[in-house]
Amino acid sequence: MHQLQPPLNTPLQFGCGSRRVLLLFAGEKGGEEDALIGDIATMEELEAAIQTSGTTKPLVLRFHASWCSACKRFAPTWQQTVNAYEEYFDFVDVDVTGKRDIIVAMGLTVLPHSHFYVGGSKVEDFGVSIKKLNGLLERLDKYKKMR
Repeated sequence: MHQLQPPLNTPLQFGCGSRRVLLLFAGEKGGEEDALIGDIATMEELEAAIQTSGTTKPLVLRFHASWCSACKRFAPTWQQTVNAYEEYFDFVDVDVTGKRDIIVAMGLTVLPHSHFYVGGSKVEDFGVSIKKLNGLLERLDKYKKMR
């Protein structure tokens, strides 16, 4: 399915924590970022991860950006959550810095953000933060019980 995207020089309104920022993309590629092991780097990798979700475990994606202060504050909590639930879920980070195609395709308007996928279908879509940790844990427990 082909999704229409705004022209590359069209600004996007995007939220990070409680602040809204305006992103203006000059092109598809942003600044070069060091990718962490296990991160999704391209739209193709993201689509492949989604399509294979549920073959072994449900997939939990965390969308974040290197410039997002709320994402940085949530990172240690995210890692603790991953460690506690890795037996039940596949967790993947998606750094959207300079990745307009992913931002638009995933409908992201705020960071950090998570999607849950089972069998290639999105079953949950929500913003995550330290304040919203209980909601994240409730969702993880809900899908953990379904396994």
